[in-house]
Amino acid sequence: MTRAAPARSLGLADRGHLGSGAAADITVYEDLPDREKMFTAPEYVFKDGELVAQRGRIVKTSRGATHVVRPDFDRGIEKSLRDYFERYHTIGFDNFAISADELADCGSRGTLVHACARSGR
Repeated sequence: MTRAAPARSLGLADRGHLGSGAAADITVYEDLPDREKMFTAPEYVFKDGELVAQRGRIVKTSRGATHVVRPDFDRGIEKSLRDYFERYHTIGFDNFAISADELADCGSRGTLVHACARSGR
């Protein structure tokens, strides 16, 4: 329920649902009247269909992947952003953006560039 909208926004067809072909990333919560407490500690967490956490304890580690979307955008916005960064931030605009070569593997399954980035959506 909390992850379907972001998955749709990013065009991740295999995330955010429990249908056929889904990645089976599932979090199960105990139904508690105090919703803040309920969402603080899930009962079970499944990653790619495998149990990875139970009642706050890690039971298995799983390698993830870095998901990347590279949508087209008007490069003209960068001048306004540079001006904004110079005026309101202590970090420069060029230090804020992450380039493709800075996306480290870190032992993951790699970098997944999603189709919505290639199709121009």
